[in-house]
Amino acid sequence: MLGRPFFMRTRRLDIDRLERKPQENMSVVYTILRTGIGHTEDKLRRVERLYYGASKDAATDARKWITPIKSVMNDVHLTRFTLVWHIEKVIQLSDHLRSNFDADPYNINKLRELMKKVQHFVPDAFSDITDDLRRIVKYLDKYCVSFYSLDGDVVFATAEHYEKERRQFRATIKRSIANIAALPHKFQTTGLSDTDLSSYGEELCRKADCADAPFIVMFAEVCENVRTACGAVRSWIDADVSYSEFVGNDIRQMEKDIDSALAPLRKLEDQFYHTQYQLKQAGHETARVEEELVGLHERENEFIFDEELLVRETNDIGIQIEMKEYRRDELVRNATDHAPMVLQQKYAELCEELRELKTKLPLAKRRLLNARRRLEWLGEKKEQLRVGRQTEERLQDELEEIKILRESSNHKHEETKKVLEVAKAIYLYKTSPDSIEKIYNEQPVELNSCRLPGYRNKDDPFERACVVVAGRLGSDWIRLYRHLPFHPSRGNATIDDDIQMLIDVPRTSLENVVARSLDKWRIHHTRAKIDDLRETLNVIGRRDILQAIETELNPKQSSESTDEQPRSVVENYLLPYLKLVERFDQLRAANKI
Repeated sequence: MLGRPFFMRTRRLDIDRLERKPQENMSVVYTILRTGIGHTEDKLRRVERLYYGASKDAATDARKWITPIKSVMNDVHLTRFTLVWHIEKVIQLSDHLRSNFDADPYNINKLRELMKKVQHFVPDAFSDITDDLRRIVKYLDKYCVSFYSLDGDVVFATAEHYEKERRQFRATIKRSIANIAALPHKFQTTGLSDTDLSSYGEELCRKADCADAPFIVMFAEVCENVRTACGAVRSWIDADVSYSEFVGNDIRQMEKDIDSALAPLRKLEDQFYHTQYQLKQAGHETARVEEELVGLHERENEFIFDEELLVRETNDIGIQIEMKEYRRDELVRNATDHAPMVLQQKYAELCEELRELKTKLPLAKRRLLNARRRLEWLGEKKEQLRVGRQTEERLQDELEEIKILRESSNHKHEETKKVLEVAKAIYLYKTSPDSIEKIYNEQPVELNSCRLPGYRNKDDPFERACVVVAGRLGSDWIRLYRHLPFHPSRGNATIDDDIQMLIDVPRTSLENVVARSLDKWRIHHTRAKIDDLRETLNVIGRRDILQAIETELNPKQSSESTDEQPRSVVENYLLPYLKLVERFDQLRAANKI
């Protein structure tokens, strides 16, 4: 019978320092966690040395037991040893003198020895180890966090990757710890099969040829689960160390990206407004041309008709000139056929007619040219309108493309700024010593800005309740401040200093002092909420203020409704002065004047 091994005695590890006080920085936390997991691995090595003895490793140890155990299985005609009661029944029958059980006593003794050894070590020898692993996981969950929510609106790839990694590490560790207890439980109840083992255990069964008796390697399988858990712990610590570095690198890179993106953004803005201006100008020009063409469309046919008339007129003049010149030339050639006086008269008439026609021809040509120029100008205007419309379409398309690019770039820029803000917050939480102290004291690391004075809207119930308290509390503010909760606790001496500091403020009204005391409470109480204020007012007996707060937040609606409003006896122009008189009466009643 093996005695209780020394490694099973409880011993406080260096990791307990994390319980006693907050550490200086995360480097100290990492060192403590690594030391703790190192102690756990040392315990595992001592357990393995005690279990294996001279065998040194799992494969050698398994081969040592497989021959006698398989011999017993053959002797009792069993194909598998998967349950504890199977083996105990075989051992019990071998010890019974009257049984017809025929098995080699040496092999039976070997089976009995292995069973006692396995049951002694698994799982009892690992109780301290599993306890250490659970404590380490508790501290990892507490300190090695991502400060990032996978369900958040901002997607930060580095934080998302680490958060998924740490969840995988936690799941691996918890699964390995659960397997340490699950394997012997299956061996006791439903039966342990080689398929219940990890890939390491299955490979070990294959090498040792003990798949029919997997309990032979159960101790090795449990040790492998411990090593897997320890490896996941070390990976988790290393990932957390790298996480802060990666976040810092991301911050620097994002700051560079934001700076480098400003110039392209400005360029896109300039392009957008320049194209928008060009489009507007092109629209004005197109509208002007269209307006000009509106009146010209009706005269276009008239211009065409004039041109045709002028063409015919010019042609007619040209034909007449040719005919007159021909008749003149014929008259000269046939001069002998005419009397001198007749010849001279006809020749003079033809020359006069030619002179008149030649005078008309340039005028007709100029009129034709002007008509054609009018048609050409009209055609140019039409072409100008067509080109203007094409330019408008082109500029509109360019504007849409630039708008899409600008919106995309602006969206990317804003998203980068949001991610940068998240990254800076994470980096601050991961590197600030205050974070470690807050984690130790179980305070929220993230800043709860909503509790701070002035952060919320003036219509917020908390802000309105504070205004009511400041206006009505009076000299009871000291009692209220002493009874208000603080998390973390400020201590009586610090609270007395706060009160004295508020009293020493010169030339200030009592209402202002009360308001300043409430502001100080909201700053130093990280979990400040309106319910804390209500409970404390109830404790100091100021239920009248509680009623005033309820009236302010939930004003009662008059159940009486009248169709006619009572007529005021005061003229409208006197109403402002009436309010001043009412205010004076209130101040006088409060002994403030």
